[in-house]
Amino acid sequence: MIYEILSLGVRGSSKTQIIFRANLSHKLAEKYIVFLVKKGLLEIESNFGGARYLLTEKGEHVFHLLQEVERELEDFYVTSLASEMKVRGPAIRTHPSFGSERGRVPIEIQRSSSF
Repeated sequence: MIYEILSLGVRGSSKTQIIFRANLSHKLAEKYIVFLVKKGLLEIESNFGGARYLLTEKGEHVFHLLQEVERELEDFYVTSLASEMKVRGPAIRTHPSFGSERGRVPIEIQRSSSF
């Protein structure tokens, strides 16, 4: 979620845009935005049209690091799926009750990360 909000800050986004594009409730968006502003990753630009949230220099750095992590994890996930399909066949189960992100993770990984 932080990565998605930071990506919206690249061009600048209003709170409403963050809520709709990141699919967050107002309350949750507010918590993330306050956190990211306090951490110095987003800054507020106020003008006559309202407030927009933009990446700071530190925010750009963290955003690029997260992009790299995402690329690495995508490669891992694709490689894992390919080897999993060779070993077991195409039936990879996902747990339907998890959110959209966790629902795409093979169930074996989900079980190992659940406590």
